[in-house]
Amino acid sequence: IFGGVTMCYREPINAKRFWVKPGVFSLKTCFELWLGRWASPMEALFWQEANRGLFRRRLPGLVKQYPVSGYYLDFAIPDRKVAIEIDGAEWHTGERAMLDKIRQQNLEADGWRVVRFTGRDIYAMPAGCVRYVRSLLD
Repeated sequence: IFGGVTMCYREPINAKRFWVKPGVFSLKTCFELWLGRWASPMEALFWQEANRGLFRRRLPGLVKQYPVSGYYLDFAIPDRKVAIEIDGAEWHTGERAMLDKIRQQNLEADGWRVVRFTGRDIYAMPAGCVRYVRSLLD
């Protein structure tokens, strides 16, 4: 962490711009981000929070980049048909917003429950996002 900037992505993540408290990413997650194993820091943070705990995962059955109906979901709990999509601001403008809406309608028609979080949601309250998904499973 250098002057309010978390250095764990290929480029510095400005804590004020992304609502990140310095130190929120684990060292393992930072290394995975640097290696390019995540599509975004938002997805990495959600996965990190969902897998926190000594002996069990907080969201059992959670998988990343799950293929379904010609799409790849950011995250899914396939046996419960819960899709979790994490959206940055750039994904909800113009044509991309329309394609996401069609995609969600197709998934819902196939019986999936689609949960969407914004990047701001994930950065501000990752544990709250995980708890919300968990509440859908109980």
